[in-house]
Amino acid sequence: MASVHGIVEQNGGKIEVESAPGKGATFRIFLPATARTAGALQRTLAKPSTATPGTVLVVEDQESVRGVVVRVLRGAGYRVLEASDGESGLRVLDQQPSIDVLLTDIVMPRLDGRSLASRLRKRWPDLPVLFTSGYAQETDRSWLSSDENAAFLAKPFTPRELLEAVQRMLGASRTGLA
Repeated sequence: MASVHGIVEQNGGKIEVESAPGKGATFRIFLPATARTAGALQRTLAKPSTATPGTVLVVEDQESVRGVVVRVLRGAGYRVLEASDGESGLRVLDQQPSIDVLLTDIVMPRLDGRSLASRLRKRWPDLPVLFTSGYAQETDRSWLSSDENAAFLAKPFTPRELLEAVQRMLGASRTGLA
């Protein structure tokens, strides 16, 4: 729900909620009208250079979010592996010689993003990790400041923000900078 609220507000909209005990809830989402077509919007989402191709492991427990992230990254030319949680991510990598970036949600069932990153860095010590969360205000990220190969991207994010963040992580891994 926090992600939906963020997306609606980011786009100038609002949400109204009606709720009654035993009767459920009704959510109404209001977004401003636009004369732009989806095609026009798609053209405005310039892709960053894919001169730095790479393999990205996307680990996200929300299927709809994971689907969008995977589609955006593949559309930009990245090779994408995907998993629904940290344990599945480890299994995906059993057959993978290397990845260039780990993009993982912080809060997930069974094996959270921080634990996953820690385990993968035993195999690849300098692995760039892009952490995401829909609970940006509630998530303590002080540990990120001491990790030069990690960054944070708050949900909701736009396709452009996602692509720019992944490109930065790939650039950092190739230059030794974060």
